Amino acid sequence: MRDDLGAEVPMKAPAQRVVSLVPSLTEAIAVTCPGRLVGATDWCTHPAGLDVARVRGTKNPDLRAIERLRPDLVVANQEENRELDVHRLRERGLAVWFSHADGPDALAPLPSVLVPGRALSWYGPAMVSARAQVEHLIRECDLPAPGTEPG
Repeated sequence: MRDDLGAEVPMKAPAQRVVSLVPSLTEAIAVTCPGRLVGATDWCTHPAGLDVARVRGTKNPDLRAIERLRPDLVVANQEENRELDVHRLRERGLAVWFSHADGPDALAPLPSVLVPGRALSWYGPAMVSARAQVEHLIRECDLPAPGTEPG
């Protein structure tokens, strides 16, 4: 599988040890694949009570700490992370999946890296939750629906 930088994500089996450098992905993975998340940034605060190793921030991850966690996969994205750190992690031999953040659909390829052949095992519930949250915010804040002009 190739990520959004066009780099091959070398996976021999579904990822069992994941480090997330993206708060929204941290929550999605923690909720839908309990036990696989072994590390996250200090900014990854959801779900409440998340008990994983901390690897500093999204813009200044502790690369040595990530390496010590021996992850099968590190997840990162353009909005939160620096491409330089992605390259440095790859130079250390770590598999990194990098996406160009573009709303909930940015998550689409990730399930096949976590659970090949069972893409909807966590993606489906995560997307339902994300869409429900967006719809709730639209209602609560009286915002225009996505794709419509404010009136």
